[in-house]
Amino acid sequence: MARVTCKRDAQHDLLVYVVQGKATLGDLTNALERASGLGSAQYALWNAIDGDLAELPSEQLEAFVPRIFAPSGPRKCAILCDAGRSLAAATAIEAVAAEAGFCDRVRVFLDRDSSLDWLGVRERRTTPPPSRMPRTRS
Repeated sequence: MARVTCKRDAQHDLLVYVVQGKATLGDLTNALERASGLGSAQYALWNAIDGDLAELPSEQLEAFVPRIFAPSGPRKCAILCDAGRSLAAATAIEAVAAEAGFCDRVRVFLDRDSSLDWLGVRERRTTPPPSRMPRTRS
C-alpha cells in the first residue's frame, strides 16, 4: 500500500512530497489535492527514494503533468528517486513535462543534494562542523 505525504517548508518556499510504497496515479493526484490546502510554493520536491513509481501508466501522465504545473503550481519541481524501477517512471514524467512545454521546470535526480541545489535550496547545518584541532604527537 502506498502512502504519499506532503508538507510545506515555508523557509524555502518548498512543498516536499514523500512517496512510500508502490504509488498509483491516484495516490499522486490525491497528494496534489491535499497540498493545495498548504498554499502555493515556488518549488516542489517529490522524494520517491522509498517509493515505487513503476506502476504509473504512461498514457495518463499527459493529464497529470499539467496539474503539477497549474498556474498556482511550483516554478521548479525536482523528482528524487533511486536508480531502480522508479527512475524510468520519473524520466517519463520529465519527458512528458518537456513535451507539454515545461522542460525547464522539472528534473530527475538520484541524490538529494543535487536536487536541492537545482531548486536553489540551501540547507542550514543542524550540527556544527567538525573541529579542526591540530593533532598532538604523543
